[in-house]
Order: sequence, then C-alpha cells, then structure tokens
Amino acid sequence: MAVRVVKVDSSTMFWVQLKTGSEDLQDLLEELTRRMTRRGHMLHHPDHIVVGELVAIHENRGWQRGIITDVNGDGTVAISLRDWGCNVERRLFEVYILEDRFCQLKWQGIPCRLAHTAPFSGPSWPRKARDLTRFLINQQEGRMSILRTIKNEAALIKLEIRSGGDAREYHQIDMKETLIILGYAQQ
Repeated sequence: MAVRVVKVDSSTMFWVQLKTGSEDLQDLLEELTRRMTRRGHMLHHPDHIVVGELVAIHENRGWQRGIITDVNGDGTVAISLRDWGCNVERRLFEVYILEDRFCQLKWQGIPCRLAHTAPFSGPSWPRKARDLTRFLINQQEGRMSILRTIKNEAALIKLEIRSGGDAREYHQIDMKETLIILGYAQQ
C-alpha cells in the first residue's frame, strides 16, 4: 500500500496515512475550516467535556478534528489528533463540538511499528538512531506491507521508503535493513 509517513516517534514507532485517503482527508479539513471560520460566532463549546468525545480545535492556520484523551485539573484537556498521530493540549474554551458529518471519515493516521526489529543494544533506541529515522522517513512517501495488527491499535509492518527525485533515480529503501546495516538494529 502506498503511504506517507506523517510522524516519527522512534526508530520503530511512527504514523502513516494511506495515499488513497489523502484527498478525502484534505477535502474534509478544508470543509471543516470553512465551516468553523464562517460560523465562528455560532460555535458551541461542549457543556461537559468527557474522555472519548470528538472535538474540533484550531491548529496552525486551519481546524483539525480530534478526540479527548484526558481532562486535566488545570482547565485544559489533552487531545489526540488521530489523523496526524500527535497529541496537543488546549484550554477548555478552545475546544468545540465536532459536527457529526465530520466524523464519518475514519481516522486517517495509522500507528505502525517496524516488524522484527529491535535496538541493537539495550531496551531503547540511541538518539542517533531516532534522529536518523526522522531524517530518512519523516514526511516521505513509500510502501508498507501489513504483517499483522497489534491489539487492534497499530499495524506491524514492513516499510520501504521512496528515494530519489525523478523516475530514473527512484528506488526503495528498506528501513529495517538500513537500521541493521548501520548497526542500530537487530532482527
């Protein structure tokens, strides 16, 4: 499946979006931004914020959809932007009800782990390995093969990243093999 890596947490944990859904997500976010901007004076804050509630928040220059993951005691909430694999905090008055029509498209971010790959030494990845992984795959396109799912929450995958600017130079880089060759990972 053709994918784009949208966030890298570690050498083996990252988020991708399927290329086939990118246009649908872009259309949804453009419509959400138009709707929330046009109806600014009519926006509704949730009466009672609860974990698991779907919400809309202003992020950068547009609007994003998310899900409440925690209600903090200091007047803020933690929100997971599941289309992008990132978490943010917002004050209660910055959180708005997400209309049902914006909930119809499933979350587009897929949490993934590289299959059969572990740090070469110790339980965690060295900083150089994490930095290298971010450099090589963050915001890059490639292909993934799903080998299995992990607790219905993530996919265990094989990832090949596209390298090269034009069609003549195009080739795939196997992330697992790259980390092993560079001495950062083992099978």
